[in-house]
Amino acid sequence: MQTPSIFLLLCFAMTDRKKIATDICRYVQSELSKISNPKKASCMAAYMKSDPSIFYGVQKPDRSPIVSGIRATFSIEDQASYEEAVGALWNLPHREEKYLALDLARMHKKYISPSAMNLYESMIRTGAWWDFVDDIACNLVGRVLLE
Repeated sequence: MQTPSIFLLLCFAMTDRKKIATDICRYVQSELSKISNPKKASCMAAYMKSDPSIFYGVQKPDRSPIVSGIRATFSIEDQASYEEAVGALWNLPHREEKYLALDLARMHKKYISPSAMNLYESMIRTGAWWDFVDDIACNLVGRVLLE
């Protein structure tokens, strides 16, 4: 039997990471779509002075079961998978998806590390709203700097 090459093993690992990230994104989008509330989306958008189309209208208490579902269903096994999954969720268009990216990032404390700082910087630059920046600064970047 021939041993797989390092290249093939790395390709498999990258494909596996992307699949987990894609599966998490699909799960989140599906769950948020089921409980979306256009009236709340309008109110949330008015509060944030944003376009209502970037909201599902799902407030934090209603997102908690989705966080629990992510924790129970998906396994993040390494730093690269963590960064891939958090980044993929963050890059989705709705604010609630970004809030769930932050929840995912915070739930995997062992991967909140200096090697994730480029991801966090990108999130701060592309998020650029107080609700995102405060959370990232306090719970992700702050944690790295204090350790």
